[in-house]
Amino acid sequence: MNGNIKQVIIIRTDLNMRKGKMVAQGAHASMKVFFDRMQPALNTSGSTHWCEFTPEMIKWMNSSFPKIVVSCDSEKELLDLKKQADDAGIINALILDEGRTEFKEICSKCSGSGRYTSKDMMKAVVNCSLCNGTGKINKPTYTCLAIGPDTSEKIDKITGNLKLL
Repeated sequence: MNGNIKQVIIIRTDLNMRKGKMVAQGAHASMKVFFDRMQPALNTSGSTHWCEFTPEMIKWMNSSFPKIVVSCDSEKELLDLKKQADDAGIINALILDEGRTEFKEICSKCSGSGRYTSKDMMKAVVNCSLCNGTGKINKPTYTCLAIGPDTSEKIDKITGNLKLL
């Protein structure tokens, strides 16, 4: 039993994500920690094997996958926490959402109108080719960070003061 091995998932609350979006982003982060360390390689018999799991990751996988979900208030805070985890040598995974569903910004080409006056077509008003006439474009956004699995002692030095979500 690994009583002191856990993973902490940090979700940005300043983004006001829907609950389902928060859950999905946290799941992405939890899984990405493992997927980032899975590297297919052929051994001499021609079969594929996977590598680079830490002893803590293996202990965590062989237990009940303890996870704690906490919050932070900004992208800066999230990136600072990642740096702390990196500096402490703790595995982690930062999630950059592509912005296809929730995170949008005003299109710079048409200023959000979805249309613009074309100089090439004798000043005809046409649908914006950058935003496809919607007036908004995807805004990639850092949403969450998973730290660990690792020992509670190591992770708590970084996340121990964060609020439970």
